[in-house]
Amino acid sequence: MHLSVLTARKISREILGLIDTCLDERGFRKEDDRYVSGREEYLLSITVDMEPEKDLCWTYTTNEVIWFIPMTEIILESKMTKESHMFSYEVALDLARIIQGVVYDHLVDVAYNTEGEPFQWYGLGEQLAEYGTGMKRLMQDEKQM
Repeated sequence: MHLSVLTARKISREILGLIDTCLDERGFRKEDDRYVSGREEYLLSITVDMEPEKDLCWTYTTNEVIWFIPMTEIILESKMTKESHMFSYEVALDLARIIQGVVYDHLVDVAYNTEGEPFQWYGLGEQLAEYGTGMKRLMQDEKQM
């Protein structure tokens, strides 16, 4: 499962330090250019992209949900288990609060504020999705396989 924490500005070294501290407290270890959960029950990796504006996904595709070109993206990839996916949503909110950004759930195409509430003004109209809906959908799809 893929979540992104996005902000419309470049983050500072000080904010990167806060991210390091947060992830360290959550049991992550740094490996090369990413963070990996050190806990066996969570299969989660996190990458900080300081130049997402170079990614064609954000610059040349129309996205009715994300109303800005991200200048910093934190990518969370969880695998295999419901626990990993749930942990991913928790960590994404922590990181969104640190960088004052939004959480974007690629699976359901929904953006959330730092409280886990969907932004209803962009792309969703009356079809608001509860935080974690992407995980629920993914787990249902895996059961059907």
